[in-house]
Amino acid sequence: MKEDTAENRTISVIIPAFNRPESLRNFLETVKKQSYKHLELIVADDCSDVPLSDVVADYPEVIYLRNEKNLGYSANMINAMKYASGAFIHFASDDDEMGESCFFENAMERFDSCPETDAVFSRLEILSCYRNIVNRKDFSETFTPEEFFEMLKSIRFSFLDYFALSTFVFKKELLHLTAPFVTETPESNSIDISTIIKYTAACRRIDFIDCVGYRWQKFTPDSLGNAKKDDLAYQTLCSVSAVVDVYRHFNGSGKYKDLLNAYVEYIFQAILADYYSLNIEEKIKEIPAAVRGQRVYVYCRGWVGLRIEDHLRKNGINILAFIEDFKSANEDTVSFEKFLEDERPCTVIIASTKHRDVLNIYKKLNRLANITIIDLI
Repeated sequence: MKEDTAENRTISVIIPAFNRPESLRNFLETVKKQSYKHLELIVADDCSDVPLSDVVADYPEVIYLRNEKNLGYSANMINAMKYASGAFIHFASDDDEMGESCFFENAMERFDSCPETDAVFSRLEILSCYRNIVNRKDFSETFTPEEFFEMLKSIRFSFLDYFALSTFVFKKELLHLTAPFVTETPESNSIDISTIIKYTAACRRIDFIDCVGYRWQKFTPDSLGNAKKDDLAYQTLCSVSAVVDVYRHFNGSGKYKDLLNAYVEYIFQAILADYYSLNIEEKIKEIPAAVRGQRVYVYCRGWVGLRIEDHLRKNGINILAFIEDFKSANEDTVSFEKFLEDERPCTVIIASTKHRDVLNIYKKLNRLANITIIDLI
């Protein structure tokens, strides 16, 4: 085992894996393209039903761990961390891809240039069935923990629109002090969120590097996840557990009350929006007939908006742009202020099922002339 000293510049890349040999092989191939070579690759096989050892055998540099029984995501990650000898840790997934080849090298340059930098994160590219997306928000180059939390509130905790656990490189020694992946709800889908919050709260400085460090596969044919969006109790349990984990980590001190209050407020809206989105397919199918021959904007560039754009395009209809209040830095997106410069008649499709957002959008659009509004609620 390497000592955690300044000379230990190894990044331990922990890759939880389950039942996806070809996806795992693809991920390992993308890691090989990284320009930074001081890497330790740890595949944590959570008792797969299909053999992964044949894949790992082609990569002799990989440390292969196989659990005798299925531990679940959080316990598998905690166990794998015990085998990490690098002074830095990066968490990945067997069905994703590493991003730009410079990611690890750029991250280490940040750590080397400033001893107070305790975490580095990058942009996330989202690979989906609609298209690949990088949301180009202008982030500061450096954050204090307080500034980082204000940024989280400004993006409404939409972590996976901009970055993810796998776009971070952590210092292992500090990471162990923040109880990563420790949760009372092991099946929760918000463990990554609580891990990020607990760690960044302990940081002196968090650095952002403007590159795509990681590519997240949002939709895959062999996805193991079951969203259960029709089960509001399950969704609440999974999503709000991040708040409970952070609250308990700080012994209920109330230190981050404003942050956690904002998260709870937003996540309840998101849970209901996902629930309502289960019943919008028929409405989306009706949109092409309603807008054909018109000038069309889509308000909100989320997954519902992308679904609508995809359906319109397949029916020979191109939208003029997305309108966004939060993600206007993309080439296909304009701010509401920019949209106001277009005074010609048009139709605006409100692509959101968040009732508060829809109400606020209606308030803005209703005062305009020559606007036809279509919503999904």
